[in-house]
Amino acid sequence: MPLLEVENLTIDYHGRTGAVTAVEDVSFSLEKGRSLGIVGESGCGKTTIGMALLRLLPENGVLRKGSIRLGGDDVLSLSAKELRAFRWKRISMIFQAAMNALNPVHRVGDQVMEAIRIHHPAFSAEKIREEVAALFDLVDIPEARINDYPHQYSGGMKQRAVIAMALSCRPDLVVADEPTTALDVIVQDQILRKIREIQDRLGIAGIFISHDIGVVAGICHDIMVMYKGRIIEQGCREEVFVSPGHPYTISLLSSYLTIDGVFDLHADTAEPECIPVDESRPGACAYAPHCPRADADCFVHPPAWREKSPTHGVLCSKTC
Repeated sequence: MPLLEVENLTIDYHGRTGAVTAVEDVSFSLEKGRSLGIVGESGCGKTTIGMALLRLLPENGVLRKGSIRLGGDDVLSLSAKELRAFRWKRISMIFQAAMNALNPVHRVGDQVMEAIRIHHPAFSAEKIREEVAALFDLVDIPEARINDYPHQYSGGMKQRAVIAMALSCRPDLVVADEPTTALDVIVQDQILRKIREIQDRLGIAGIFISHDIGVVAGICHDIMVMYKGRIIEQGCREEVFVSPGHPYTISLLSSYLTIDGVFDLHADTAEPECIPVDESRPGACAYAPHCPRADADCFVHPPAWREKSPTHGVLCSKTC
């Protein structure tokens, strides 16, 4: 049985002008120890999915339908008390711009200790200190820096401290929302390698949310590409990178630099010369106005989900 099972997740945000669907009929699963990269542009619903997994949607966010199960437990039916125990012990999250989440007036070690103390009240002060020292060693922060304040840490050290906090209760699943935002490319690579190393060592499953497909390329086993709230391509890393099936995925890959250069994607990234945007209808392909493969049917009929292989699917009626 998969560690995480998400089925038909649909989430709306309610505002003054009515409801806007941010996530629509999203389904996926994740095995223990594996990592999933959720990729797409800002506003496509990536972070909303991550927040829904921890039941942290804002007040105007409404889960209209769907189910979330972690280790067989129904996450959506947990009481407030059960949720407090569920978060951090079963699933934790590294939030976007998490480096700024550290309280500047408290020592870094004390902030990690507090997370352990809340979820393990029976632990002695000495035991908690040992746990924090072990976590800092795991993320390559010298034990001597435990009593430092956040301003005494570099950006990379702050991020590693936040990772240590997310791992403080040894969860089954860690959700990382843009975990390398504001870091330079060298530190970014170090952080991603460290996360993957820790994941392999502890057998923790991971979900990595990013607008940059290159960020998840070297760390995730599986890739899920989203566009306007829907999954438009899903498969293992090798399949998505070697044989992308959706024009939007191809467009993302065209901007991804590799050691060998840039992906050569020919005319597939060109804007279409065809039908205006206002001819599309509700339920039709949302990407049609930007798709070089689109024809008149794409602006009228919904796209079909097609299986390129048993582990690789694409939401596109025109895919090969």
